[in-house]
Amino acid sequence: MGESMDDFTVHRYPYLPWRGGELVAERTLVGAPVAHIAQLPMYLASAYLHLVKESYDVVHTHMAIPQGLLAVHSPRNTRNIVTCHGSDCTFPVKHPFYRPLTRKALRGAQRVTTVSDHVRELAVSLGAEDDETETVYLGVDTERFKPEPSMREGDKVTVGALGRLVADKNVEDILQAFKAVEDRMDARLLVGGDGPRLEYLRRLSQKLELGDVEFMGRVADPAGFHRRCDVFALASTREGLSVSLQEAMSSSCVPVAVDGHGCREII
Repeated sequence: MGESMDDFTVHRYPYLPWRGGELVAERTLVGAPVAHIAQLPMYLASAYLHLVKESYDVVHTHMAIPQGLLAVHSPRNTRNIVTCHGSDCTFPVKHPFYRPLTRKALRGAQRVTTVSDHVRELAVSLGAEDDETETVYLGVDTERFKPEPSMREGDKVTVGALGRLVADKNVEDILQAFKAVEDRMDARLLVGGDGPRLEYLRRLSQKLELGDVEFMGRVADPAGFHRRCDVFALASTREGLSVSLQEAMSSSCVPVAVDGHGCREII
């Protein structure tokens, strides 16, 4: 039984006896809980079995490792496209042990797409063929993320930061910077997102004695979040192409971002 997503029929392959307990599919494993990591072998085994059992014209995998590696080892020799999103290239650059696996996945693909020129350069350095690798930028729904009547309160300048609260997002630098801003002007900071660093960041905010900071937890309506903000801040140390930064800019927020990781390309 399939489901509809953006006018396409989606068929999902199970990897546990009970579908309600599946935690891995379509979720990031960066900073993921142990329960999610523990399901990864079953998820990959199921993906490989369905890849071998079914007949396809083209297999498009997201992330060179591990999904792209599975496609390369399929005995069906199906044409293979792999899309690199960032961490699948930055991780083997940082940890050379994984470079041969990444090279195998990239060289085995007939085509490699990347979400930014920054990631493209990394993919080519890891073994992707230069003339078979191209950047295809992620898009933004400009009907959903667009300038609209503001939801901002009062005259304070509102700075927003939105994303999964893991170490790579480097939100502590935003808190430190906001301390300097708060000493000079009337401002507030909204931190949207959940993750393993949430409690640490709350404690750091108290230690810095920040006056107007709100940790909002999981944000179900990012478009509404951006409409509350004047400025969007991004301090990630590892990013392929920030979707949140694009959505914020499409919503008319002023971007303040690190000089790297695809941010210069967007701005």
